[in-house]
Amino acid sequence: MKTAYFGIDALADCLEVLLKNGDTVVKIFTTEGDAYDSVERVCKIAQAHGIPLQSTRVTKHDIEALCEAGVELTVTAGYPWKIPVT
Repeated sequence: MKTAYFGIDALADCLEVLLKNGDTVVKIFTTEGDAYDSVERVCKIAQAHGIPLQSTRVTKHDIEALCEAGVELTVTAGYPWKIPVT
């Protein structure tokens, strides 16, 4: 299943489960990270699997691009920003 992941390290196990279950993670959205919201693990997973990573706020255009790419599922795990509805 084509999936997009929105999250931080605290819940990165969710991302690992998606990958282990054979989901195709099309893109990962995270933050720039700080003392409270670490993103090092999420970034390493993205790099290891060749998954595009975005650390800026998701936009309506980003969501439209996911739809055009055939993304069927989005998983939000600790993503701190509002995700636009299209």
